[in-house]
Amino acid sequence: VLTQGARPALHAVDLYSGEPLWRALTLAPPQGRPVGTPEALVVPIAGDRLLAYAPEGGDELWETDDPGLAAGAATLVVDGLLVTNAPGGCVAATQLEDGATRWSHVLGDPIGDDVPRRLEPVLRAGGLFVPAGGLHVLRPDDGQRLAEVPVDLVPDRVRVDERGWVYVAEESGSLAAFAPAPTLRLVR
Repeated sequence: VLTQGARPALHAVDLYSGEPLWRALTLAPPQGRPVGTPEALVVPIAGDRLLAYAPEGGDELWETDDPGLAAGAATLVVDGLLVTNAPGGCVAATQLEDGATRWSHVLGDPIGDDVPRRLEPVLRAGGLFVPAGGLHVLRPDDGQRLAEVPVDLVPDRVRVDERGWVYVAEESGSLAAFAPAPTLRLVR
């Protein structure tokens, strides 16, 4: 729960009992929804900053630049990283341990590209499928670009099934499906 008064504060409340757990003052008013993870509670605040608090006790852990949470970025937590995909085509991975930026990319033209309706990255089979001006596949650990799915649609919805098939839907009703390239196996 975020409140604003003389100085903004973050309140943690036990959902089952309604009892307050802790309260922490913030440096500036919140600018978006907090993101809760087992490692940290991350809050975007005014001034394009992120603050992280310990989920238990509310101690401040770190402060860093906001990669787009206040602008409406979608998030995904992967192996201690908070991956954010912002509307302008910026995707970044912030280490939850210390707030350091592990990697960051601009995947599209922030002015010329259409913004997908849903920005949620999808993790499947070791690849991070990120909708932006197109659909990009990155390695989550270091952000290395693995592929770009050749789709002419705005990737408003992206699904990847257990076989690696990629489905892209545009708000207009258009749908595209892509199969992974066949691989050869030695059979004995």
